[in-house]
Amino acid sequence: MLKRSLLIAAVVLTLVTLTTNYVTMQALSQLSEAREAETGSFRQLHLISDHLTRYLLAGDPDDGAAIEAHFATLAPHRELNAMLRAPDVDWEQVQQHLYTHRHAPLLSTSSATQLRLSRTLPRLRDIMVIWDEMAPHVDALEAIFVQSQQRWQQEPLPTHSERRELAMEARAHLDALFELQHQLHLHFNELSDEARNLFLLTNFLVYFGLTAGLAHRLLAYVRRRDAETSRVKAALHDNRAIYNAIIENSHEAVCVLEPDNLHVHHANPAFCALLDYRPDDLETLTLEHFDTSEFDDAAALLADFDSGPNAIREHLWRTCGGELKAVELSASQILRDGQLQWIVLIGRDLSEERRLQAHLTEVDRMAAVGLLASGVGHEINNPLAYIAANLDFVREHLSASPDPAHAPAIEAITEARQGADRVREIVGDLKHYATWEKISREDTADAEQVLDTTLRIAANQLRHRARVQRDYCGEALVRGSESRLGQVFLNLLVNAAHAIPEGRALDNLITVSTELRDRWVLVRVSDTGKGISEEDQKEIFSPFFTTKAPDEGSGLGLSICQHIVGGMGGRIEVLSAPGQGATFTLWLPRQCEEDSLEFTTDPAEVLDIDPQHRPLLLIIEDQVPVARALRRMLDDTFEVIHFERANDALAHLDETPACDAILCDLMMPQMTGIEFARELEAYHPDHLSRLIFMTGGAPGQSERRFMERRDIPCLDKPFEPDALRRLLLRHHPSPASTT
Repeated sequence: MLKRSLLIAAVVLTLVTLTTNYVTMQALSQLSEAREAETGSFRQLHLISDHLTRYLLAGDPDDGAAIEAHFATLAPHRELNAMLRAPDVDWEQVQQHLYTHRHAPLLSTSSATQLRLSRTLPRLRDIMVIWDEMAPHVDALEAIFVQSQQRWQQEPLPTHSERRELAMEARAHLDALFELQHQLHLHFNELSDEARNLFLLTNFLVYFGLTAGLAHRLLAYVRRRDAETSRVKAALHDNRAIYNAIIENSHEAVCVLEPDNLHVHHANPAFCALLDYRPDDLETLTLEHFDTSEFDDAAALLADFDSGPNAIREHLWRTCGGELKAVELSASQILRDGQLQWIVLIGRDLSEERRLQAHLTEVDRMAAVGLLASGVGHEINNPLAYIAANLDFVREHLSASPDPAHAPAIEAITEARQGADRVREIVGDLKHYATWEKISREDTADAEQVLDTTLRIAANQLRHRARVQRDYCGEALVRGSESRLGQVFLNLLVNAAHAIPEGRALDNLITVSTELRDRWVLVRVSDTGKGISEEDQKEIFSPFFTTKAPDEGSGLGLSICQHIVGGMGGRIEVLSAPGQGATFTLWLPRQCEEDSLEFTTDPAEVLDIDPQHRPLLLIIEDQVPVARALRRMLDDTFEVIHFERANDALAHLDETPACDAILCDLMMPQMTGIEFARELEAYHPDHLSRLIFMTGGAPGQSERRFMERRDIPCLDKPFEPDALRRLLLRHHPSPASTT
């Protein structure tokens, strides 16, 4: 009986041992396959991290397609996790799902029975819990990817701050997944150790001879695990290298602060270049050394950015040399286990943006001044035209009288006429600088006259700083635009004045001179100011380079001068030394007298005007006093008919086409001079060559282009009587009554 009982016990023990051994072997096999699947998911997580990071920062479509493929691979496993998280699991649905996706990489070794058993064993249940914790992070990464994908497909493209914010949000979820993956790896190790111990025990009891084979299997498993660990370390190294490359090559300043003392732990080359620090200086550098906001601790710093994850602030950073620079700044936190580990500051230098804003402000101001000058000139020149014309009329009539009592009146009228000429010169100077013409080599400008005009405009800047000396050669005709040339002279004269301190005008001198040299006209502007260093001479023609205070200049003046002079076919040179003043020399292409378009013959001298058959002149002028003055001025030479509106003049020409000249104001209500010319060209084309414009303002670019293409002359108000008569007779020598 005892033997039988022992035999039964031995058989039962053997069966239990064999069963245990078999189950343990199956468990080890399943664990090995599960570890391979876990390692594969770990690699896939790294691939998703690489592709997602690059896509968020650069928007590469290839990375986007790779991310979609990875999420498609994870989809069956995520659906299974959703089924297992339900309060009442439908195991038949789970079995059907496993069968449908039996070829999926992460589900090929699973079954509903194994999953059901996993929920009862503590160690396996812990693994299932970790998988459940991974699911929200994967969902969040997919949402971030979809958000970024939508932004890359919209206009405008996402800003750098948006891309950086999405990347850092994704980095947080990826870090959480890596941490959970690490916990999962530890559970697998512990579960594998327990199963291995049980397997060794059962093998020792039953199959002692299989120890060598088991050792071989275990060693192969260890080698595979070591190989996978090496690959994971290589992937981590590559990710670290990618992030370092992005930070080190970024054009924005990046620095990492230690939260305890706000010491700079790391900074990229852009940070060092912005603040003129060497890498060795970072060892002792703290936030208070370069940020002027004076934050006491990390909490105060982060509180400045607590309005949201994309909060941007403008701070003043101090360079190593003490210069202050405006920086657009953002701050991010790096946490570990809920504790603040690092503070990352990313700053963008706003210096160039500020210079551009200052330049745009200067351009707007100059445009406003030009518009004001043009409008004021037009409003002044119209009444000035008939004042000057009436003064000339009265003076001519009084001069024709032999009565000596008229002499004081003639003298007074002459003085008044000289005053009117002075007003005309001032308004002409304003119009001169209100006109912005293209750089042309076809026009002719008298450099000495432009210099005189510019000196009058800059007189207020010059008189308190230096005496002005002129040294002209007397023949300085150049090819180019007067207004552009005047802009160059004005800039050089103002720069010369700013190089000399105020209050010692008698001790300093600004010299302007002209010289003929072969086919060039040399214009020199010299001063006795502080001079320019050799280093600055290499940069003074570069845009935005300036040695003045920020509120005194934008650094564009000399760059624009070089552009204008170069466009005229010349060049500009500078000769200077510190403390010895500066001389700027303009080499301008000379305009020979035979190339000038000026008329040298007075048509009035060769014309025989018949007083009984005077030429017929139509005057179209909405200002009645100007028209009356013109009538009195020209009545001895022309038969004058005045129209206040251009429409009335067109109606007259429809009824009586004969006329010898048409003098039309350029700026009129209802129908402008240009509109009148277009009607004339369409219905009376033979009269277009008899048209002369007159204006008290500065014609716009389109108006000048219209007149140039049709060769229509334009007179500036006020005008001299003899000059007006010569122009009319030169263009229209044949009276209508004789045709």
